[in-house]
Order: sequence, then C-alpha cells, then structure tokens
Amino acid sequence: MRGLSNGWSEVCRAFLLGSLIFYVSPCAQAAEYGYSLEYRGEQSDNITFSRNNTLSDWINIGHATLYLRNPTAQNLRTNIFLDARYENYSKKTIADRTLVTLNSNLTWLIVPEGLSWVMEDYYGQISRNILAANSPSNLQNVNVISTGPDGSLRINPINFLTASLRAGKYNAEQVLPTDPNQDSNRYYGMLGWRHTASATTNLYLNYDSMRRVFQDSTINTDYDLRNIYFRVESRRTARSTVSMDLGKSRILPDGFDAIDGNLVRALYTRSMGLASNLEIAANSQLTDSSNAILSSRGVSSVTTPIGTVGTSNVYRIKELSATYTQPRGYGSNRLRLFVQRQNYEGSLLDLDRAGANLDLGFGLTDTLAGVVFGSYTNAHYIDQSFIDRDGQVGVRFAYRSRPRVLLGLEARKTNRDSSNPTRNYNETRLGVSIAYQSIAFHTDPY
Repeated sequence: MRGLSNGWSEVCRAFLLGSLIFYVSPCAQAAEYGYSLEYRGEQSDNITFSRNNTLSDWINIGHATLYLRNPTAQNLRTNIFLDARYENYSKKTIADRTLVTLNSNLTWLIVPEGLSWVMEDYYGQISRNILAANSPSNLQNVNVISTGPDGSLRINPINFLTASLRAGKYNAEQVLPTDPNQDSNRYYGMLGWRHTASATTNLYLNYDSMRRVFQDSTINTDYDLRNIYFRVESRRTARSTVSMDLGKSRILPDGFDAIDGNLVRALYTRSMGLASNLEIAANSQLTDSSNAILSSRGVSSVTTPIGTVGTSNVYRIKELSATYTQPRGYGSNRLRLFVQRQNYEGSLLDLDRAGANLDLGFGLTDTLAGVVFGSYTNAHYIDQSFIDRDGQVGVRFAYRSRPRVLLGLEARKTNRDSSNPTRNYNETRLGVSIAYQSIAFHTDPY
C-alpha cells in the first residue's frame, strides 16, 4: 500500500493544481465546473495482453478528475479538463505508474471580435507502437502546446480579413533508451478572408503554413506543411449545420521532393429532438501526429483521435465516420461507425481500419443505472501483411448511494483474433469502484 499512497499523493497534487487554476480564474464564479475523486480496484487475468505466459494481477487505482468551462466569458474563455490516475500493480507485473491528462483551451479576448490570444495544450498518452497490443507498456506521454494571437479586421459589414499566428512544441516521452527522439518546435501562420453570404452562410478562403523543426535532425527531417482551401459553413435549419473545406496540401521536406495531396474536410451535424445528435464527418488530407492531436480532440475527455501513434512521419489520412448520441436521464446511448486509411511517408505503418463502438444505457431505479458496451475494429496492416480483429464486450453498473457518492461494478472481455496467430490474446477484467463527486459533475454509468 506504500506505492498506492505515493501515487495518491501525485494524483492529489495534480487535482490541487487544477483546483488552484480554477479558483484564481477571474471568471471562476460564472464558470461551469465539477470534480470527482475515485478509488477503483480491477482484477485482470492477462495484464500484458499476451498469447502465452498470461499474468494475472490486481490493480489499485487512484483517480481524480476536474473540469472547468466558461466558453461565453467576456474576457477569459476557459475550457479545461484535468484527469490524473495512479495505478498500483499488486504483483508488480508492471511498474506502478501515474497517467495525467490535461486537455485545455484558454482564450483571452483582448479586443472582442477583433484580437484575442489563444493557448491550447494537450498532455496525455498515445501508442508507442501501432503494431503492438494496446497494453499498459505500449503507451508514451506526449505534450502538444500551441499559443499565439487571432486577429480579425472588418473591411465592411460582410467582409473580414482574418489572421492567426502560433508557436508551440511537440514533446514525446522516450520510454526506452532506443526510442527515437521526436521532440520538435512548431510554427504556424494563417491568413484568410471571410464573407457573410447570408444570415445562415459564411464563405472563407484560407492559406496556412506550419513549420516543424526537430530537436534531433539526424533521424528526423524538418518540413513545411502548407494548405490552401475554400470553406463553406451553413446552418441549413435550426437543427442542422454543414461545413466543408476543399483545397490542396503540400509538404516540403528539407532536402527531398515535395509531397502533394488534396484537402477535403466535411462535417454535418443534426439535432434530432430530446437532445439526440447525429454527426457525420469525412476527412482526406496530409497531416502528422501533432496536428491530429490538436485539431481532432475536444476539450472534454482524455481521448485522442482514433489510431494516433507516436511518429515523426507525415501521413495521408482518409476517414469517414458517423456518430449518434442520445442522452438519457441515467446516461447516454452512443453508436459510432468509422472507416479509415493511413498512408505514412518514410515508414512501413500503412493501414486500413474500420470498426464500430456501441454503448446502450439503461435505468433500473432512480439511483441504479447500467450500460452494455461493445466495440469491434478490423485493422489491416498493409506493409506487414496481417489483419487484426479486436473486440470488446462488457457491462457496467453505477449506484448513487448518496447525492455525492457513486458505487460502480464492471465486467469486460477483450479479444484479438489475428491472421498472425502469435498476436492473438484474450483478457477478462472485473472492477469495483467508489467515487465522491461534486453535485454538478456529469456522470454516465460508463
């Protein structure tokens, strides 16, 4: 228990830091905020996701979460999600570890609708090796930070010039001495024109450029990523919105030929009554892991984009996804379908991926709720010529014994069926939890 005590101190320090940020915020009184402190115990029968030599272990987990949102403040708009988690492995099958995620966006409105200063920061975990099992040892910490001004100049009532500048860093943990150094500086600029075509439609013409300079240039190649594109944003009805980007991208690696590609991004959202929401997204562009993290995440969770892996290589991505969400009094029903292709420049990581995620919530009493959940992913690693089929099914229950106290129970089964039999594994995990939460903290049973 000594290790658990030390880990709890790290979690509490992160929680207290987040609380301090909240209390010194000038817009704290008007902000929406919540917090949760949780103990969780889990039993795994295959903690390393191995085909053979499976190891079981009991994991003690200390978990703290804090969020702060004030997106409509007049001076400082704040959106912060802080999650700290300490894991103590009783049999020492894996070294104890602390996982911290900070997902934040701060905007200082210097001149409303004219000049603002933005800071974005994501600190969290992504896969070290996309070819390996998604076990605890296959994670690395990354930090992507970007800050700079946004400006808008009104030409006339319907035309505006817009500009943005950003400077930032991408830092990735080197878990092993043999891991490559991917640390880099990022410099970004954007110049655009916005035209108000009607009360419901805006048109844009944008040019942006990002320069990435690596700390270790002996194994990485510095490059520029440039995009020029036309954008349409339209609110078709009171319940639906559409946006689309069409353009071209070019990557200019130092000392190598340019890489050209099309840029297509589309998003359709529709509110379907009773707070239900449908979102359909399509994307085809040249990008890298730092852009994928900053542009694809929402400041509301610990997640990163599907398939994000730590690599300094640029890649072409094509993806299509559909997500349906139906909030309920006891949680939410969610269905997500996706198909994705990633083609990497300079590495043998090309893959096709398709899958689905489903959560079905149900209420048993006013204080007891649950969810049945499942996921399936088919990943074809083209250069390695094998296919992984990953699946997970499970059930969770949440019982609110007091207004601030939540008790949890979970069981789940994870399976990999690969065309390469050495990659197969099965894991069964059982978990119990107790959490103390603020009244405003929004909790799904999953």
